[in-house]
Amino acid sequence: MDGRIFYQLYKDITIGHHWIFGKLIKGEFYRQFYLGGLNNLRGFLGTRFHGENIYLYNMEVRIPFYKDDLWFIKDFVASVVLFSDVGYAWDGGYFSKGMFKDYAIDAGIGFRFLIRQIRNAQARIDFGFSLHPFELDTFISMGINHFF
Repeated sequence: MDGRIFYQLYKDITIGHHWIFGKLIKGEFYRQFYLGGLNNLRGFLGTRFHGENIYLYNMEVRIPFYKDDLWFIKDFVASVVLFSDVGYAWDGGYFSKGMFKDYAIDAGIGFRFLIRQIRNAQARIDFGFSLHPFELDTFISMGINHFF
């Protein structure tokens, strides 16, 4: 199950919520859920967590700080994004004791660069910081467009 909700806080400032809940019904190891990296837990390396079950919550506050032409680029928008992600993947029953026994949480800041002239092409870079007590990592990810 995948859901998204967006609210406009003030003028151009938007807050976005994204959540995923999943259970693998039957499958092989390679079909498990994986968390970490570019599009989910941005403060952890890719595939850091894996299992038959998953929950994930992402929250972003998107704040544009530049809206104008930039040299030869028409209608350029630059934004800063404050984010936090919480999630975990594990084996066993979905409502087992392990469900909320452990979780991964991170926070960070990102930047978005939107060029509306090229079909709303957007580049992003995120600096995520793990808030897990035993894994204080930093992860930098780059991608195209919002992942939610």
